Amino acid sequence: MKARHDATMAWVRDKFMNAKTASHTAAASILAHRLQALGQKYASQLPVKIAEIKSNWNAVRLDRGNIAALENLYQLVHGLAGSGATFGFPKFSIAAQQVERFLDPGGEYAGLDLNDGESGIVNLVGALESAVAESECRRTCP
Repeated sequence: MKARHDATMAWVRDKFMNAKTASHTAAASILAHRLQALGQKYASQLPVKIAEIKSNWNAVRLDRGNIAALENLYQLVHGLAGSGATFGFPKFSIAAQQVERFLDPGGEYAGLDLNDGESGIVNLVGALESAVAESECRRTCP
C-alpha cells in the first residue's frame, strides 16, 4: 500500500510539481487549490467529530455494555486515524491510532480499563481541538 502511495506521489510530483510548461504550472496550481479546499472542508468537520467522540465515550463510560456506542466510537477514531495525516494533521492521526488500538473490535470490550481509555480519549480530543485551532489560524492569521 505504501509503495503504491509513494509511486502515486512521485507521479503527481513529476506531472504537476516539476512541470516546466505554463499548462502544467496552471494544473499544479489548480491541484494545490483543490487540495487546500479539501483540507479546509475536512478541518471544518472536526468540531462535529469531537462532539461525537465525547458523546460516544460518555455513553461507554456510563454503560460498558453499550456496544453500539463503542462501535460508533471505534469507527470515528478509525476514520480519523487514517485521514488525519492525509489532510495535514499528523498529531491527531497518531493520537487516534493509539485510541484505535485500545478500542480494537477484535479485543474484549468487557476488559476495558476505562482510565487508560479516558487518557487516550482526552489526548485525542486535545489533538483534534489543536488541529481545529491550527486550521482556523491557517485561514485567518497573517
